[in-house]
Amino acid sequence: IAWGNPPPPYLVDFDYGRSRPIWGNRYNMRPTSIVPKKRATSLRFRVGDRVDCSCEDCWKPGTVVKRWYSEEGFNKGHAVPYQIQLDNGDLIYAPTDTSDCIKRSTVPKKQLRFQPGMKVECLVEDGWLNGTITKLDAFANGRIVPYQIRIDSGDMRGDRVYAPVDNDRCVHLPARFRKGDVVEVAREGWRDHWLLGRVVATWVEDDGRDRPDRRGTTVPYKVEIDPSECPYLETGDELVRYVAEDDDRYVHMPARFDEGDRVECWIEGEWRGGGGGGAGG
Repeated sequence: IAWGNPPPPYLVDFDYGRSRPIWGNRYNMRPTSIVPKKRATSLRFRVGDRVDCSCEDCWKPGTVVKRWYSEEGFNKGHAVPYQIQLDNGDLIYAPTDTSDCIKRSTVPKKQLRFQPGMKVECLVEDGWLNGTITKLDAFANGRIVPYQIRIDSGDMRGDRVYAPVDNDRCVHLPARFRKGDVVEVAREGWRDHWLLGRVVATWVEDDGRDRPDRRGTTVPYKVEIDPSECPYLETGDELVRYVAEDDDRYVHMPARFDEGDRVECWIEGEWRGGGGGGAGG
């Protein structure tokens, strides 16, 4: 290593595993009676345990991902007790197995949206593919990721992939409607007012035209409204609606019958005729 001229007067091997050059006068250093601790034969926490880590001036919750962790830059043969993945995704390590450095956490892990066995769509290099959740909090490339997913379609059928984050940009439930389907969507800000349209895309980024607070979020549908539903609108852009939730309260198939149509209903084992006075439960 080239230290420049003049070189540092001291190179110190610190107990936490790194070596650092020390410049300056003798007041930068002092003798110590602290004896280096020997490597413990057992540790308090196991991989997967929830812990709180002392980070500068606060405690941050996370999960132990590795014990006796070492990395490039540590002294040869040196390892620290734990590597931890914080809840914000950062990887850090605990240099000591002491309560002032790491302790058992009381902060619960964020609840995941899906459970094993559920059918989902996940994003891979080739686009969106159907799959099944096979494992929660799986290990992948040294990290804990929300889901392991078995691919159920395409050339990757049977392969296992991992969802690095639990959001709609990465993994979501299959959309009930497909591109080209005719649907009715709730008109923003209007009670019980539905607009007829056609799905032009699924799982797209909302541009915030109806709700600026949703700009940039991933939503299940982009729907182009039938011009006859809004004759006062002239441009194609104004006829586009983004649907935030795949729920009948926001989007559904058009009703087959109109108010006043004569219908028969199956009631108590027989068909009974009547006139529609309005949709209801």
